[in-house]
Amino acid sequence: MSTHIENHPHAFIDSEGVIKQVLLFYQHDVEFLEQTKERFGCSQYVSLCEVSGEACINGLFIDGTFIHPQPFPSWTLDRENKKWVPPVPKPEGEAVWDEQSLNWISYSIATE
Repeated sequence: MSTHIENHPHAFIDSEGVIKQVLLFYQHDVEFLEQTKERFGCSQYVSLCEVSGEACINGLFIDGTFIHPQPFPSWTLDRENKKWVPPVPKPEGEAVWDEQSLNWISYSIATE
């Protein structure tokens, strides 16, 4: 007899902690989840209802927390705070990251 899993999404994660797939299962059993894990070449699966953060394909799963994918190649992961950090701190006010110059570009929003 199979043990049924509630209807909610599961993330399938490889041995490096990278999320390879996020799927919603309806009345599938643990054996089916195990088979799906193997099919994706993953080392584990996690119910999204049991952990914090939002699971995204190519994101990370570290210490029980989902982390969005790396936004830019130059940004590094602060594992303690579980967030991506730019090589240059963001200035005050509005700014967008420019990967080519590895710096922030400040802008202002016009008001009427």
